[in-house]
Amino acid sequence: MSSLLNKQIPPPASWEEFEDMCCDLWRWLWNDPKAQKNGRKGQAQAGVDVYGQPGGGSEWAGVQCKGKDNYSCPLQIKRNLV
Repeated sequence: MSSLLNKQIPPPASWEEFEDMCCDLWRWLWNDPKAQKNGRKGQAQAGVDVYGQPGGGSEWAGVQCKGKDNYSCPLQIKRNLV
């Protein structure tokens, strides 16, 4: 049986594709089908690329999608509580 830890997927072809993938991931993690990308290319975003309401709650959460030149490093999730 294979493990997801042993899988490699190619990097996204563009920054927009990476943000789309991040949005899909956070929709799933938050269980929030209404989570969405913040703004459009070139708009000020205050560091928030994807936002939503985790678990259908009333509080909002946001994430910043960071591309790296070295795609062999593991996914990192950092939490900042305000």
